[in-house]
Amino acid sequence: MKFLIRASHLIFLILFILSLIFYLERVAFIDSAYHIFKLINAESLTYEAGRYGAFLTKWPVVLLVNLGAPLKVILLVFSGWFVIWYYLIFLMISYPLKNKKIGVALALSLVTGYGNTFFHCVTETHQALVYSFLFYAWISSTIKLTSLLRIVGGILLILLSFLTHPISLLVILTLLGFYLMQNKNYLTSTSYVYPVFIAVLVILKLLFTESDSYEGHFFDLKDILASFHSRMSNWVFYFRNITFLYLTSTLALILLAFNMYKRKTFVHFYTFFSSIMLLFLLILFYKGGANMMKERALLPFCSVVVFFLVEVLSKKTLDKNYTKSYFIFSSVIGLAVIISMRIEHATIQNKYLLAFNNEIFNSTKKIIVPLNEINDNKNAITWAIPYETLLLSSASGKENSKTIYPLRSQELNSINLNDNNLLLGAPFYLKHSASRLNKNYFILDQSSYIKLKSFPK
Repeated sequence: MKFLIRASHLIFLILFILSLIFYLERVAFIDSAYHIFKLINAESLTYEAGRYGAFLTKWPVVLLVNLGAPLKVILLVFSGWFVIWYYLIFLMISYPLKNKKIGVALALSLVTGYGNTFFHCVTETHQALVYSFLFYAWISSTIKLTSLLRIVGGILLILLSFLTHPISLLVILTLLGFYLMQNKNYLTSTSYVYPVFIAVLVILKLLFTESDSYEGHFFDLKDILASFHSRMSNWVFYFRNITFLYLTSTLALILLAFNMYKRKTFVHFYTFFSSIMLLFLLILFYKGGANMMKERALLPFCSVVVFFLVEVLSKKTLDKNYTKSYFIFSSVIGLAVIISMRIEHATIQNKYLLAFNNEIFNSTKKIIVPLNEINDNKNAITWAIPYETLLLSSASGKENSKTIYPLRSQELNSINLNDNNLLLGAPFYLKHSASRLNKNYFILDQSSYIKLKSFPK
């Protein structure tokens, strides 16, 4: 285990370095750009879709904004803090909770199935998966705890995971099933406190989630059945990426199948078939969309299959050279996927940075360009371009603030584009007030929008 633990530390170090080198690609990117835009202007914690558990990763931004730190520093810290926070949880799992196998699994999971999603750092799915690992480490820890403390701690971790992203409940249930089988705790009443608590959370979620809300369509049975065929087409995405993005998670699944065949125990059967079932459910509940969102939707499967593989292997097997080789191979492939995806993001951002030097920005700081002139990739996510371009330009100083709005159709026909105070944002939050922006970081109320027919070069 010493080698794997040391290698896990190295993974976190590499991820931290990459998070600093690629900080603009991570924070000036769709949801991350929108979230940090809101945090800076509110100067306080803000939440999306009731994901209150995300406060643990957002507070550094609020602190730095209130301290008046430069925008570049805020963006660097925001990008790096996610890795630091996950590393602190890794240390907590591996040392105080004395569960180094889960620590190794956590480190490996952060480079398994991560490509574009490494740059989608703010998404709560990542955070909830890490908390799910922490939950398992807590309930399975060998440290001496009273039953009440262990149960209360477990319930609080379930609640934290749920409030970060509800998909974590599916993951936690999968891990709980494994815990009950591995420890043969079927008859102890305390073992069922967690499933009952999860059931209560699910019922409350179903009762209080509005059908037309962001999460409402996930629970719409009619829509799921009506679009069943299109949802199943998400399998195509998985198999199309099986030779690179999902190479290591598929290999882990194959190794679970081999262990199942060799050991023939109920626990080993469970690890394989529950992984397959989880993958099926994730594909079923995700309606489809951009490739990056499909990638994010499948992350729970990648994390669970790695978790099971490390857990079912004995400590003696984990010390074998072939296990070390698998860990190294998976880590190298995972990091290679992340770096390869960086090229795509850097290419898009460089296009924006070059446009900022165009003479059009001598007469305005805000332009509107037809979407197909900016990005003709139908799988691209373009709603956050106004926030992405604002952060990219402002990172070098508030006096350089600029924004580009992608025109999709006729959505601006009823809007006065000559208003200097107008700032166009996402389709779901189209109009912002430029004069209400945090003037320590953004200045956009001194000019009106100019419509262009082509992208400035």
